[in-house]
Amino acid sequence: MSRARLGLLDALVFNILIGNNDAHAKNYTVLIGAGGTALLAPVYDPLSTIAWPGVATTLPQAINGTRDPAILHGDDWRALARTVGLSPATTHRRVRALGERVVELAGQAEAAVEAMPAGSDPHLRHVRRSVEKRTARILRQL
Repeated sequence: MSRARLGLLDALVFNILIGNNDAHAKNYTVLIGAGGTALLAPVYDPLSTIAWPGVATTLPQAINGTRDPAILHGDDWRALARTVGLSPATTHRRVRALGERVVELAGQAEAAVEAMPAGSDPHLRHVRRSVEKRTARILRQL
């Protein structure tokens, strides 16, 4: 799988895992370099909307026809891979690896935000738990 495709897949998976329901197509950017080279920009301005009441919980892009992250299964990820010309096995491994990494680093991310000057917020722990819960469910359903 090309580096560019892997980067786009990783961005999509990461946004779904953290519950960034604002990650619509306009939030992905391609950097055009000298000579016409193109590269996906790093993920920027990610936010977890799943812990906030009144914010849409559906995915901004459908995965195998579903916008409900609670019912995403391994077959959905493999179908997505086939639709966009990626390896289903590699896609499945990337979802698992990124999900495991999100769970592993959620506590460190919470601590890093909490250490920021304006980072101490009682809602922060709720956001972390919401992300961990969603990611765990997606991993179980692979």
